[in-house]
Amino acid sequence: MTEINATILGARYTYPMHDDPVNEQKAKRHAAAALPVSRIGDTLVELGVVDRAAIEQAADAAQIANRRLGELLIEGMYIDDADLYLGLARQFQRRFVRLDDYLPRLDAALATRYSRQYLRSHFMLPIAYEKNRLTVVTCLPSLELEKNFGPLPATEIEYWITTPLDFGRAWNHLNLGDLRLPEEMLSRQRTQAEHEVFEEADSETVRLFEAILEDAFSTRATDIHFETYGERVRLRYRIDGDLQTILKYPLTWRELAGFANLAKIAARLDLAERRRPQGGAIHRVIGGHVVDIRLQTQPTLYGENIILRLLPQTTRRLGIDDLGFHPAIANRYRRLLDSPSGLVLVVGPTGSGKTTTIYAALQQFARDETRKVITIEDPVEYVLAGLQQTQIMPVLGYDFANAMRVIVRQDPDVIMLGEVRDHETALETIRASQTGHLVLSTLHCNDALDAVQRLIDLGMHPNSIASELLLVIAQRLAPRICASCKVDATADPQLVGEIFPAGLPKEFRCFSGKGCDRCGGKGVYGRVAVYEFLEMHHRLRQSIVEQRYGDPLRKLALASGFVPLRDVGLMMVQQGIIPLEAMRQILLPERMAPDDPAVPFRIDPFVIAT
Repeated sequence: MTEINATILGARYTYPMHDDPVNEQKAKRHAAAALPVSRIGDTLVELGVVDRAAIEQAADAAQIANRRLGELLIEGMYIDDADLYLGLARQFQRRFVRLDDYLPRLDAALATRYSRQYLRSHFMLPIAYEKNRLTVVTCLPSLELEKNFGPLPATEIEYWITTPLDFGRAWNHLNLGDLRLPEEMLSRQRTQAEHEVFEEADSETVRLFEAILEDAFSTRATDIHFETYGERVRLRYRIDGDLQTILKYPLTWRELAGFANLAKIAARLDLAERRRPQGGAIHRVIGGHVVDIRLQTQPTLYGENIILRLLPQTTRRLGIDDLGFHPAIANRYRRLLDSPSGLVLVVGPTGSGKTTTIYAALQQFARDETRKVITIEDPVEYVLAGLQQTQIMPVLGYDFANAMRVIVRQDPDVIMLGEVRDHETALETIRASQTGHLVLSTLHCNDALDAVQRLIDLGMHPNSIASELLLVIAQRLAPRICASCKVDATADPQLVGEIFPAGLPKEFRCFSGKGCDRCGGKGVYGRVAVYEFLEMHHRLRQSIVEQRYGDPLRKLALASGFVPLRDVGLMMVQQGIIPLEAMRQILLPERMAPDDPAVPFRIDPFVIAT
């Protein structure tokens, strides 16, 4: 297998080429020829995918470093590949498409009428030919071809623009010969031989596995689920928080067993062990991006399930200002992180972005050379310069609690503990904060106030909790409205009845996405954190000491200016950041109505709270 490494519009990509090698120099010349006809930054701002300040900052950095604007915007996580190529398509007045848009129309026989080396070296793929009209997909927006080229005379050529990663995925589908419609895919028969354990992965299985990784990464999936259900093998991606069944890869038992072996070998796990769960990590370059993959296998009644979590290792980590916090809250978060000791907790369910919020704090510590910071993780999610990061190894007896006992003797100022999950770990965490260390950790519970009860359940004394707890941040992830197609929306009457029992306030507004090329018609693109920020003070501490938890503690917190998830969520609905329907995803039914019926919502609750 050969590869093409090409810099296209400022971003570098690696394409796996599974058959004919191409002239790499020629491919690079074609890639370099794709220059925008107008300022790409202006187009991206008009699309709403990035603000003017980020464009100006990246433009200054590009000029100093002699690099391209698109490259720095992608590396800085201001935009992704799809945003860049959507903007370029607009500039060249061409249609932007993703693989799922044109895969059903892809004529596999059409590509065989041309030299694959020619098509690959020119970064083009003909997908349809009707009435002398040729439709070509390319990742070079400036591509121009003669009207009569190759074996098919075309009086008109229509160019569709796609991302380089989607372009590579299309070739993977051609190579795999897997271009059937979903209905036909589901009817694929499994034979008894497919139930046998597949000990060695052949080249086709390897190519299929790599194609699925590229496909998932291109669709912004955070997790890949390979699942077995009796005679059926199901593939699902988690995209924007929701699992979506993928029908274009009709997997067999034999292929799933091959995937399990491929993943285990890459993660250095026991290949022969299929009776107990195993976990590990894989390092991959996908579409020119470095990605760490967390692997977890799970034995089931019908065989091993595989779950892969994709963690892109970008050059820029999110800082506190990038979390989406209200400015007043971001400033308080920074101030509390300067505390000499105490306990800071970030709570919420799995997949709510707790690690991102913790790492934003670590970004601040990494710039402070006056304090020593040690992390205890399982596993280390991202590598940050300036921090001492360690990983627990339970098989050797080095778990969170034992690690805390060792770390406190290494003169740290700040300790980040991956998770408080049991009595022993909670006890060592409290002890570390009592001995003059600032401790940051995560905890699984429903909301910020519930964190106190959770610590009590883990056996912590109320006096210790009251004296050491500094801050609790509770958060959920909600779908973000696509900035390119945001419009005013009409609120769902049933949802309005839950949120506003007394009726919809006249001044309340909500938005939605009508669907566009950028979001694939879904109206949402990406996710954003909705949060609670509970800062401890004397009255709350006294309530904990007196063992008044639950509703009494909540009423006291609200009277003290605490802003619950509901109010923050409605503020973000008003600002057009999340759709009103997202409130069902972030709130329990009992929390939908206002705590104070006289105040159904506040446009900016933090103005009053602070």
